[in-house]
Amino acid sequence: MAGSFSDKRDAFRQRHAWLLLPVIFAICFIVPNSTGATNLYRLLVVIPMLLCFRLEDLRDIWTNPAARWFLLLSAWMLLTLFWDGWGGKDLKLVWRLLNVLSLFYLVFLVSRHHP
Repeated sequence: MAGSFSDKRDAFRQRHAWLLLPVIFAICFIVPNSTGATNLYRLLVVIPMLLCFRLEDLRDIWTNPAARWFLLLSAWMLLTLFWDGWGGKDLKLVWRLLNVLSLFYLVFLVSRHHP
């Protein structure tokens, strides 16, 4: 076999994740409406970031006070969304939060692995 998933994931995290930043900016100009841009963003950025995530990274992120406060405030927002039940608008906000967290993680990876 050409390599395990873990090897491919690490290679992407360390060498190629920074390529997603120009993709984010290109999405703004390629797609004519916000729904298409959001779906393209989820396909090209959110899914790769979910596949690249490792629990060891959470420990590294948690050591940064600004990142820790950002994650705590994001968790608080998520908790308050579901305080009175689950609704369609809540799901949209959860998707938006996932979009923001994946961008946060992408910037973390780029700042950590790309000089």
